[in-house]
Amino acid sequence: MADNEISDNEVADLDHSTPMAAPTSTTSPSSPPRSPSTSPLPLPLESSSSTSLPPAYIPTQEQKNAYRWPNAELIATNNIFAFPKHTIDPRTQYPTKRITIACDNVKFVQCWDSSLSGPILQYLTAIPNSWRFDILRLGFAEADTTTLPIVLHLFIGLRSEDPVVSDGLALQIVQDVASMISRNWQGESVYIDVCKPRLRGFSEILDILAPLQLQLSGKDFSNIPAGYYARNPPFPSSSVGQDDSTGQKCTSGTLSGYVKHEHDLYLFTPLHVLHGGFGSLVESPSPIDHQKAKEALQQNIGPLLPRSVVEKVFDSLLRFLSRLPLFSDFWLKIWNDSKKWNPKLGTVTYHSTRKEVNAFDWCLTKLEGLEESQNYNRHVPYNIHDRSSGFRHPPVKGFSPADVDLAKIYFAPGPAFKPIRTTFLANNEICLKPPSRTTREWTIGSVNSIRTYTQSQPGGVLYTLYCIICTTTGDVFSRNGDSGAIVLDKNFQPVAMVQSGDDAVNGNPDITHAVDLPSLLANVEEVNGWAQGSAVFCSGGV
Repeated sequence: MADNEISDNEVADLDHSTPMAAPTSTTSPSSPPRSPSTSPLPLPLESSSSTSLPPAYIPTQEQKNAYRWPNAELIATNNIFAFPKHTIDPRTQYPTKRITIACDNVKFVQCWDSSLSGPILQYLTAIPNSWRFDILRLGFAEADTTTLPIVLHLFIGLRSEDPVVSDGLALQIVQDVASMISRNWQGESVYIDVCKPRLRGFSEILDILAPLQLQLSGKDFSNIPAGYYARNPPFPSSSVGQDDSTGQKCTSGTLSGYVKHEHDLYLFTPLHVLHGGFGSLVESPSPIDHQKAKEALQQNIGPLLPRSVVEKVFDSLLRFLSRLPLFSDFWLKIWNDSKKWNPKLGTVTYHSTRKEVNAFDWCLTKLEGLEESQNYNRHVPYNIHDRSSGFRHPPVKGFSPADVDLAKIYFAPGPAFKPIRTTFLANNEICLKPPSRTTREWTIGSVNSIRTYTQSQPGGVLYTLYCIICTTTGDVFSRNGDSGAIVLDKNFQPVAMVQSGDDAVNGNPDITHAVDLPSLLANVEEVNGWAQGSAVFCSGGV
């Protein structure tokens, strides 16, 4: 069993009180029956805490529109801070922005671990739907970020085939979970938001997000990923993807790196960015990214070429004096390389099982003709002309100027990845994400004190994922298209993979979900019937 998998015994061990029976997915919730049509405002919950929480209620359509959680519809809540005071932020004159901050109440985290997680998880596992929840501080930019409330955000119905989430079911979940929290927690208020996917199915959402095109500037080279064409096989963090069987639709994600098993080398990436399955062709960059990058390079390269004898002489003089490749030389080479580049890497050889795709999401593509002893998991070396190379990030909370200087020195030569870290990231620990397919710059985040819990199918096994939030309030750690990016700890050791999984878009760009690499590789071995420890992420000289 993987480290992020929770067994029935472990859930029972966490049970410090008798949980309520979970409601069934019907319009009228089970015991006690309470239909929204007969009781639109349920009675306030009894609470042992000093302050009773507001009653649960079903929001109006206007309130649902104001909730501002992309791709999610709020269907029940007791959260009095669920909506902004102003639709338009008077300070910016733009729509009020939603803010997400890690749960930093140490006493509540302790209470969750000791008293709350058991009964709440046992209650939710009986619901006939797939779901995922996070416990965070949620609010809006118009408020003081130090006053944002703690919210248990439950996203229910991850799969299109799940039963419809009725208002009655959602309402009872809010009431029952709030009651369990009230009986065990005496501190600040903790609210519950229950959401479901919008009317548009998740498959449609993924169809829109999957071909997410590179935002390539037509004015400069700042966002053109030179690293795509700097090495064959491509560097980890490059774009990877494939066309569908019709050639009309392309899926894209981030190349995680390379895995070795016995004498074979494999490209390692999430499965949900390669929908073709076994035997389908894998390309890097993905077909759409390759096309867009070449178009952007061609559009930008023209003004860099010397057009007169004087300009050519001046360029030659600059080359002699600088002893370094010129900006124009660098990008001209990248342009020429892109025109000759063969993006075809191989075909899908192994992949994770569909039943676990919301917890373990991986794909292996066997590579031929590579040196077995060569380490292909390396960082992109620094180049003054390539903004996504080396390390570039200002100091932030938890990552000091000294840390920045150390990172610049360490990543400049393009070192091999360090060996995978075998211990978990700690609460509030700082972690880093190198430039990846969509987010073409380094990002720094911190680990939420409470992991994300997910049930990928009704009655299925519970899994936990890291919940990572960017250290810069209002910014993001990763974006759609970054699935597969490797997360590093503060000592630059690989520790996790960015991963949301098929049909698991939670819609909040502030949150990045990641699975720890040891568990992921253990699942690779289990699914393929390989010996324990035989799947090696090629790093540290391996």
